[in-house]
This record gives sequence, structure tokens and C-alpha cells, in this order.
Amino acid sequence: MKRTFFNVVCLALVLALMACGRSETPNSDTAACPTPTAETKLYSSAELAICFLYPTAYTANPSADGRGAELYVTAISNTEAPLALLTSEPTDGRTLEEITAQRLADYAFPDATAEPFTLGSTPASLLKDLPGQDINQRVVIVHGDTVYDLVVYRTSADYGAIADEAAVLFETITTSWAFVAP
Repeated sequence: MKRTFFNVVCLALVLALMACGRSETPNSDTAACPTPTAETKLYSSAELAICFLYPTAYTANPSADGRGAELYVTAISNTEAPLALLTSEPTDGRTLEEITAQRLADYAFPDATAEPFTLGSTPASLLKDLPGQDINQRVVIVHGDTVYDLVVYRTSADYGAIADEAAVLFETITTSWAFVAP
């Protein structure tokens, strides 16, 4: 009886450890994802149905709710490097134009404007030089019934070399962005 109980406990422990270490395929359409290079890593999310490349110096930390991610160097609080935040939400029937207008109104900054942009071959809006704790730029995109917001912080020329790094981060993500089947 003790041996059976011991075997059941050991089996449960082994199964629990296997589940913790399981590596699942991040999406079902990996062929659509870009191939990482020596200078880049791949971010892929089945929940968000996206993938993109980002520089190897960064850590990609998915949000707890699975609806976004943070990309940072060393720590999210590091002000000596750019920071990127990705969020998503349902469109609730809103168009890209309506969402963009709302984002601009949220900033309530008279000089903020939106430019047409393309992300993963899908029309998007680019909002540049937005105010905040750190000057940032944002891409807003609607794909299916989801709104994606990609914000890169410390983009102002006032940041010097950090702004140059922010430009590389932004370009690396936006030029490699792909939508994948969930």
C-alpha cells in the first residue's frame, strides 16, 4: 500500500515537472514568422497571433494576461536604453480611424498627428513625438477584431544615442512584423 502511494506521488510529481518545463510551439503558422539572425531574436505569440524580430540585447517579457509584452534591456526601469511596450485589446467594432482619433485625443497635445503606416502589410497609423515621461512614438493597427498598440519610448533626438537605439528597435520590430494563424 505504501509503495502504491509512493508511486502515485512520484508519478504526479514527474507529470507536474514535465508540465512546467514543457515547450509549446508559440504559434501554428511558424512559416510566416521571420527567421532570427545573429543580431535578432524572435518574439512569437499564439494568443496575439503575431511574431516579429527584436535586437538580441533586449528581453521580451509577455504580459501576465497574454495581451501584450515589454521589451527592455537589463530591466524595465532602465532609462539608459529604449523601451517598447506592446498591448492589444478588442476593437469593439471601431475602425482604425476611430481608434487613432481616440489615441490622439487621449494625448490632448495639439501638435500630435497621425501618419499612414504599414505593419505586416496591413494599414496602420504612426503617431510620432508623443509626450509623456519619455517622448515616444506609437503604431496603432487593427487586424481582425484586435487593436494592437506598439509604443517605443525615448525616441526624441534629445536622447542622443538612446534615440538611435530606439530607431533600430522600432525598425527591427516593424519591418519584420507578421500576423500568424492562432
